[in-house]
Amino acid sequence: MISPLYLPLPTSISYRGRRYRLRPSFDRVLEVFDVYGKTDWDDEQKLQYVLWLLAPGAKRLSLEDKAKLLEQLYQLLLDTHNKIPSGSKSIDFLQDAPYIYAGFRQAYGIDLYDVQGTLHWIKFLSLFRALPEDTRIMEIVDIRTRPLPKPNKHNGEEIRALLKAKEAYKLTITQAERDAQLIKGLRSMASVLEGMAHG
Repeated sequence: MISPLYLPLPTSISYRGRRYRLRPSFDRVLEVFDVYGKTDWDDEQKLQYVLWLLAPGAKRLSLEDKAKLLEQLYQLLLDTHNKIPSGSKSIDFLQDAPYIYAGFRQAYGIDLYDVQGTLHWIKFLSLFRALPEDTRIMEIVDIRTRPLPKPNKHNGEEIRALLKAKEAYKLTITQAERDAQLIKGLRSMASVLEGMAHG
């Protein structure tokens, strides 16, 4: 959940009486989405790598505790209020990276490569949500979400141009689908661990 402005952003998490320092920079969280999209990694590999990315101090925890900690991390950084609220079916942080980068440069003068490791995920999302309509990424989102006008004898060229633009900017996978991959991976790991505990 996004913190009120009078509270600091989360940089650590408590689990079983111990605090673990987080590395919640936007680039690491984006890599989490990439990891959970990998089909050649098993759930345990994904879990270990994601925890190394976000909470490296948790490496000595049992596999079951790592899965529970990862669930807490998901709640803290990715759940509900920290997701893209609308347009997630019209954006993919990985596929749209060049346009997002350009949007941050244009709107805020921020070079996202220069702030890797330092720009908190929650700050990144807040800035992303507020990108102006005249940035290329927001224009692309508009193209993807704009309905086709009802055909008439005057708008044939407009419809063809919009269809061509939609084709040029279509997504291979949406951010909503990446979120679903992440949730599926977490649930899969939880069921494997539950089976190990009862077996």
